Amino acid sequence: MSRWSKRFSAVCEIGSGFMGLYVSLASQPWNAETVPLRVVYAVGILIFLFGIVAGMTLLETDQVGMALSAVYQAMQVPVLSSAVLTYDFVAPLQLGIGLSSKGDVGLLISHGAKLTAYVLTGGDLSVATGVNLWAFIWFVYLFRQLWKTKKVEAAGSHNPKEAFL
Repeated sequence: MSRWSKRFSAVCEIGSGFMGLYVSLASQPWNAETVPLRVVYAVGILIFLFGIVAGMTLLETDQVGMALSAVYQAMQVPVLSSAVLTYDFVAPLQLGIGLSSKGDVGLLISHGAKLTAYVLTGGDLSVATGVNLWAFIWFVYLFRQLWKTKKVEAAGSHNPKEAFL
């Protein structure tokens, strides 16, 4: 992984992690009306903390940092909105495409840090799904770099079994 792509990814993850953490805490989750809402806030806070850790680890260690960053990006790929489940996670950028059950196609564009998660919200039965292409491409890049790093290490090992794993 190049030095600049590592720095770029780390800055995006650490920055959006702190931004999401700030927004989550500024909404005063301890004053949430219901226990499930408090759980959603707690999960959001943990996800943004994970992003900060992933970015900091990426700066320190290659393999572990790339693995954590890849997981953080993979969490941002799916977008779903329905009466049963809604999930949309952005940190720091969402550039994607969405499709509704009515056949409408649209662009998904967002920046900053947000986590939208609802379960059993009710309403109409329309469904919209989407893919954050930015997060998907970055995930593939990180996964590919991680795979290349493991192959190089295995080829350099003295154990012949590890070279083929």
